Amino acid sequence: MKPALNIVLQATLIVAVGLLGPALGLSQDSPTTKQDADADNGPAGDNAQAQTPESMPADQPPIPAAREDGIIRALGKAKPLSGPAGPLTWGWLSVRSADFREFYDQTALIGAPPLFNDNMTATMLATSISLDRPSKRAHFALQYEPTIFISRGTVFNDMNQQLGLDTTFQLSERWSFTGGDRLSYLSSNRVFAGLAFDVDYVTGATVQENFLDGPGTLFYDALDLGFAYLWSPRTIVAFGPAMGYQRATGALSSGALTTAVYEGGTFKLTHILDATKTLGFSYTGQNGQFATQGAAGGPNGNEFLQDALVTYSQEISPTWHLTLGAGVTDDTGPGAAGLGLGVNAGIAKKFHWGEFGGGYERGNQFVGLVTGQVTDRVDAIQRFFWTKRLTTATSAAYFRTTGGAPSYSGLYGLEEVSWGLTRRVSIVADAGYVRQMGDGVFVLNGHRVLCLVGLHWEAVPAEHH
Repeated sequence: MKPALNIVLQATLIVAVGLLGPALGLSQDSPTTKQDADADNGPAGDNAQAQTPESMPADQPPIPAAREDGIIRALGKAKPLSGPAGPLTWGWLSVRSADFREFYDQTALIGAPPLFNDNMTATMLATSISLDRPSKRAHFALQYEPTIFISRGTVFNDMNQQLGLDTTFQLSERWSFTGGDRLSYLSSNRVFAGLAFDVDYVTGATVQENFLDGPGTLFYDALDLGFAYLWSPRTIVAFGPAMGYQRATGALSSGALTTAVYEGGTFKLTHILDATKTLGFSYTGQNGQFATQGAAGGPNGNEFLQDALVTYSQEISPTWHLTLGAGVTDDTGPGAAGLGLGVNAGIAKKFHWGEFGGGYERGNQFVGLVTGQVTDRVDAIQRFFWTKRLTTATSAAYFRTTGGAPSYSGLYGLEEVSWGLTRRVSIVADAGYVRQMGDGVFVLNGHRVLCLVGLHWEAVPAEHH
């Protein structure tokens, strides 16, 4: 493992110990019960746990379900972490899912010497493991998702790995604290053939997946710490530091390397208009330090990245949620685009026969490559529940960078068919397509066709009807 990766992993471990201490110490207050877990709620905010009616002041209106921010969510998913459950559970530890897939990939590169077409077949094994510890006033969760590939009887040395660490802590009746760290390592053998967009149709929350097949390897770590204060029965203030580290190597040249270090913070003001409507303001400011070695065209120097949005969310009905946000995004520094329009919008609708979700975001966001440019991204997902066993899902996503050169863009589409053999086991088949344009070093120009078929096991399967 590379020295830089070792350093970041050690730093993450130190953060884990620091976050784990308060949660475990607090968990000794009383035995854990389901009621304790349900009571793990505090002031709502961008980095705060939403309160339950039992823990709120008498005059505090219920937090609209569409804006229950700060809830610990399943890794890579929009839905909240459901806690230890299923047959593979040992106390706080549980195996949440497992996948066995046969994978086929056809890649065609354009505009980068030498041009070539490449085919690959492999077996993919993946699982999701969580350690979840709720108590009356605190909640700690550690989630880990490794993926390995086997081709021609050989196990690839580099695994794709994702790690999530979250904690919430109720400091007082009005103050709460949350901490979260997301770490991803994608090797040169990485394969993505999942849904690029996930929606929680109960709250309207959304999560994006990075689908870009860009650098040789990619390491990404983001740490967010936050305090939330219940300013009044209808107003919540949340703020805290935000830090990040990104490292990518070239796809064709092992000497190409680009890194980014982010330091800054976030602020959010949320006002509850009524039980179904929320008005808010959010601001994120970060200093980004970019460095590229062994390649031309990568980001270099320091940039100051800012996003400021006025947001409005409404629960039109219990199964229909709408979020609108508009403001400004600003980059200052070498190669930066300067002041521009910032947007964040989403819609989620659940029917008896299916689900639909969509989202659009324009601002400083991570889309799978190291860049200081503003990014446009649009996502859509549609599921049909044909029967209790048969489900199909269609996911599409597109992004592009705006501003200076080089410019990047990516298009991703996936069709998934799932047939339930039992309540927890399904046969899943996926067919996907990726098309991307980049600098030919960290993001290759070309397209891929992806096909997977195999078995999926879920400890707590979703109920569609």
